[in-house]
Amino acid sequence: MLCSNLDFMLGFLKKNWLTILLYFIPLALTIALAGQSRFSPFKLFPNPDYNYQLKFFADDSIKGRSTITNANISNTQFSFTYQLKPGIDYPYAGCIFKFAKNSRLWIDLSDYEYFIIKIKSTFPRLITLFLKTFDDKITNANDSVSFRHNQEVISLDSRFQSFKISLKRLGTPQWWFENFSLDSVSYPAEQFKKVSSFEIHEIHTQDRLPAGEELTLTVEEITFYPDNHLFFSFLFIVGVCYVALTMFLLVKSRKNGGFIGNHREFPYKRVEVESYENEDWSKLNDFLKENYTDSELSLCKINIGTGLSEKRVSALIKKKHEAGFNSFINRIRVNEAKRLLEETDYQVTEIAYMVGYKNISHFNRVFKQLTDETPVEYRKNRETLS
Repeated sequence: MLCSNLDFMLGFLKKNWLTILLYFIPLALTIALAGQSRFSPFKLFPNPDYNYQLKFFADDSIKGRSTITNANISNTQFSFTYQLKPGIDYPYAGCIFKFAKNSRLWIDLSDYEYFIIKIKSTFPRLITLFLKTFDDKITNANDSVSFRHNQEVISLDSRFQSFKISLKRLGTPQWWFENFSLDSVSYPAEQFKKVSSFEIHEIHTQDRLPAGEELTLTVEEITFYPDNHLFFSFLFIVGVCYVALTMFLLVKSRKNGGFIGNHREFPYKRVEVESYENEDWSKLNDFLKENYTDSELSLCKINIGTGLSEKRVSALIKKKHEAGFNSFINRIRVNEAKRLLEETDYQVTEIAYMVGYKNISHFNRVFKQLTDETPVEYRKNRETLS
């Protein structure tokens, strides 16, 4: 049978290779596009091949007193040490990646869904992450405040942590809308088509400044990941179509007569066989019909009487009736006991022995577990109903 199917498939491919090739080429080209930059992560840091400007800053540039005391950049991480000091209303310090591509002051991140940043601080801190964007209606390239501020606050400690930040989760602060007399509710959501910088800030009010602490932030990774949902949905649809067309051609070929090599299949009579499971269950069923009343009935006795292993017997009962061996035998015995209680006037003790119980207390306990009544109550209630 295996050889027959293999020959059929080889013959099918030989006969239909051109058709398959013609619709496989677009599929292959589409998959190849997945490897292009549009669908690949954009590693901002570390990335020695990307043309960005990484700078460190503090409010001392605008007559504040906060300072950057040290900064280091390597192939695997960058860090900077700073001290926030009173002097302006909101002392701050941080770093900025300025984007530049093909003489433009921004890059397009609209195809990206989220970014991951791996970062730590010498002490627990609240840090603000910014993606600043060029807003065509508002932004003046010479006014840093006019760039739209899209931000998220994260909590750091002394361990490296990886934060996954959705671009859709970045919010624009209310002060930015008010500064330019904009309605924050109706103003369009940011699409990140013109991202000018990525920034990391620590900002405090003067009354909540760390008491002279010198702090160090260390960053190991900043990577943006694309939104590939639509692309992979498209790939899935193309794949389903590919499989459906292949199956259609296979079925059509078989309906046309099929082939083994260049020869028609010879019509033959099927060999009718029964599965091993049905045969084994039939053996077990026949044995139990005759022996379920045996008070010494066990898996070992069934093995001797049927040739089926104890493990096989348990597996068959579990699959067919979702019960263990003892539970299954108890069901059979109690069902027969119920019939005898209804149709005969034998004593309960006699019936217990008849169906395979040597101990009347055990019989009463099993009977009540399965029927919620004792044998005496069961008989009495049935007599009342009749």
